[in-house]
Amino acid sequence: MGTRPLKHYGVVLLAAALLAAMAGAASSVTYTLRVGMDNVVMPDNAVLPVWKIADAGADNVLRFPGPTLVGTVGDNLVITLVNGLPIDNTSTAGPRNAISLVIPGLSPPVVENSAGIPLPQQGPVFDNNTPPRVVSFAQTTPVNGTRTYRFNLSKPGTFLYQSGADPSVQVQMGIYGALIVRPANPAQAYDNAATAFDNEVVLLYSAIDPFLHLAVADNTYGTGTFPSTIEYEPKYSLINGKPYQNQPDPLVQHHDPLPIGPPGGNGTLLRFLNADLVAHVPSFIDTQATVYGEDGNLLPYPRMHHSLLLTAGKTLDAILVPAAPARKIPLVDRRLYVNNNGTYPGGMIAFLGVAGADTTGPATAFTSFAPDPATGISPVLLTASADDSAGGGGNVVAAEWMKDNTVREGYGNPMAGSFGTPAVADLTAFIALSDIPADNTIWIRSEDAEGNWSLPVPVVVNPGAASPLVVTETSFAGGQKLIVRATSNAVPAGSDTLTVEGFGAMVYRSGLGIYEGEFWRVPAKPDTVTVTGNGGSVVAPVPYP
Repeated sequence: MGTRPLKHYGVVLLAAALLAAMAGAASSVTYTLRVGMDNVVMPDNAVLPVWKIADAGADNVLRFPGPTLVGTVGDNLVITLVNGLPIDNTSTAGPRNAISLVIPGLSPPVVENSAGIPLPQQGPVFDNNTPPRVVSFAQTTPVNGTRTYRFNLSKPGTFLYQSGADPSVQVQMGIYGALIVRPANPAQAYDNAATAFDNEVVLLYSAIDPFLHLAVADNTYGTGTFPSTIEYEPKYSLINGKPYQNQPDPLVQHHDPLPIGPPGGNGTLLRFLNADLVAHVPSFIDTQATVYGEDGNLLPYPRMHHSLLLTAGKTLDAILVPAAPARKIPLVDRRLYVNNNGTYPGGMIAFLGVAGADTTGPATAFTSFAPDPATGISPVLLTASADDSAGGGGNVVAAEWMKDNTVREGYGNPMAGSFGTPAVADLTAFIALSDIPADNTIWIRSEDAEGNWSLPVPVVVNPGAASPLVVTETSFAGGQKLIVRATSNAVPAGSDTLTVEGFGAMVYRSGLGIYEGEFWRVPAKPDTVTVTGNGGSVVAPVPYP
């Protein structure tokens, strides 16, 4: 009876010795990750509090999401976690914002104090309720504390590292990132030659519920203001921490494509991860990808899809081989998380820029105004040019002008031109001086055949005092009736004689204070009309009805 404890103790020592020998044989990949509070700016200028992660061993810059970690099968991943979050002293259970790290799909970590000695308790941490409730899946690092988490990288694939403490909140706040574990052959996704790839891209899906983030920041989460994540309603959907938007802004994603490899070859490995609480469905337009791995497991049979089901917490490894000719590949969420707090387009939209594809818009340039806006004559004819020769050589297919640069692409005022060639020098638009904004600046841009828009180009307009003669409206109705309306203050009201050249005289409408000409049986719509009077002469366009 007395020998049994010694035998059991000897088995434990032997197991410990074997583990130590294995640990000594494996190499270690080390990171120091610092977590802190910061803000992100959304396309609607909302400033939202988030938790960010910095690689303190590199540039130590806080990022959202955290930096991508890389290791090889058999490595020991050693992460020193530094908790720089503020203390929440409003909790009756004591200071909150303690954090931890787990990697679903890999074994739980061994947690050590700063001296490198494993903590006596390992595994989930419970509260003191009856029955007890898990508050963290690994031992936590307190605010202003430092602890080390050791993971055994036992298999290749794509993994999501995340907080294991109150993950429904802390992951949403920003404690998450991608982990890439490579097999022995780093040119493959798994130990299978069919998973060879030439390039790779990480696509990390997540979202922000601004009310949750604000509640955590002002310590009202868990109260009647925001009792739990059951009330979770994301307003901003993100890929790699950024929402899609139409306008260039250094703080958020425009739509510069994510670069992938050229057509043919082994293709590009797309590493999909979902850190959101809800599922998403990344979908390709006019192409498909082959899924080889799921949650860090090589599938027995690969699956080819146009759309991928990316449930909460899931990772997928898919290889996309672009077809020739090289073109941008749109990637959208079929669950329609494609807006920024209600503004479309936005959210989970991305473009994959196939190497060799035209991903740059034409060069757009202002040419002239006629007449000079300083004369006060309205409208003026804006002339501009667009040239895609240096941006990919695609044909210019559209151009537009806007009162400000927040108008989304394709929704400005269209310009005319000889479209269909890489260089168009005759882009034109008639602009009423009354439409010029208070800052005297309008914007122009153009589009090529690949759907690439140029950035908005500012054009300064300096209108002078209002001309005595202004054409206020032209229209062509019913395929035969031309209507022209104008105002004139060159002589006393109603005493000017205005004529539409080629059509006839205009009549003064005293009740409206305007001159009007209605001309019937016009065989075809004219592009422009010329109105003359004592105040001079004005050329105005005639739009389609």
